[in-house]
Amino acid sequence: MRDEAERAGRARRGKVGPLAGVYYGWIVLAAGSLVFYCAYGVQFSFGLFLPDIEAALAPGQRSLLTLGFGLYFSLMAAVSLFSGMATDRWGPRPVVLLGAVLLGGGLFWVSQARHLWEFFLGYGVVAALGMSSTWVPILTTAAK
Repeated sequence: MRDEAERAGRARRGKVGPLAGVYYGWIVLAAGSLVFYCAYGVQFSFGLFLPDIEAALAPGQRSLLTLGFGLYFSLMAAVSLFSGMATDRWGPRPVVLLGAVLLGGGLFWVSQARHLWEFFLGYGVVAALGMSSTWVPILTTAAK
């Protein structure tokens, strides 16, 4: 009888299913880790795609492409301050969502790039803004 009352109470609070007894903070941490794995996997796989990007956009000018990665990393670090302020103001969900859209959009733009300037804007600016808007809110949320 007591088990039925407890299940009914959980159902009213929306706590049913396989994760009913799991602390919600662990679910948030697991989701944040998944976003981290995907975003950092994309970020640090740049070297794997560098030869193909070089062949398509700037044959023989690998240093220009690595300059794009340097721009990406520098802008990502510089914008992190503003990502943190946005997270404090609006919370992590909308900031991470915007970051995911920007990161995905920037990478899609790079995949369709026909000129070097498109690579610099897509990867060095748009993807950098997206990456900054994903890792800062996740770190601050996990620390809370």
